Amino acid sequence: MTDRSRNRNALYESTASLSFILYKGGTLHRVFDRIPHPRLAGHLVTERIEGFAPSSIMPRSNNALIPTMDSTTQSGDTDLRDEYAALRERAVMLEEQVPPLLQRISDVLPRISGESELADEHRERLVGARNAAMVSIENYQQAIPFLQTADSIIEQLDKTPERDEDIEWRESLLQRLDELIDVAVVMIDDAQGYFEQAAACDLSSVPKSILED
Repeated sequence: MTDRSRNRNALYESTASLSFILYKGGTLHRVFDRIPHPRLAGHLVTERIEGFAPSSIMPRSNNALIPTMDSTTQSGDTDLRDEYAALRERAVMLEEQVPPLLQRISDVLPRISGESELADEHRERLVGARNAAMVSIENYQQAIPFLQTADSIIEQLDKTPERDEDIEWRESLLQRLDELIDVAVVMIDDAQGYFEQAAACDLSSVPKSILED
């Protein structure tokens, strides 16, 4: 098992150390229940995630990638923000490109007619591509709640004034951000791999002789 896989399993089992996602009444809620910050100690803070759907990625705020820490942890903070931004761009790309690819494959597949060896060969090839596209969608959609929570952490870091007594709290948020990215990157990597597998299927190579109009 890789380090990223171990991190993913650990985060699934213990997300309550900072935040976790609740799904109730058709709405996703993010719950922060153990934030070691002086102004939040002893309080259960919930944030309703408005407009969130499993197949949509929340737009990033304009100030979310501005480095905020002016200490020895600034480099780590900046690196995490850059990694998160790149990961989110990949997720957006997948969301934009995989569903249309799946639709194109699904449009051609039922048009393959006949029981010939040639038809069976191309039918099997397209079924494999269709399945790969569906798995890709499943993987990047699973990453979205982790990206949402990472987004919330970055916004919280940006909105909270830096104070000496908050250093430990900020470092704990950065650690959780790192863990969330580790989980999401595995899912996005898998989604990318399956997308490339599906995209490698050349639909134009299906002979017109076995296609119904």
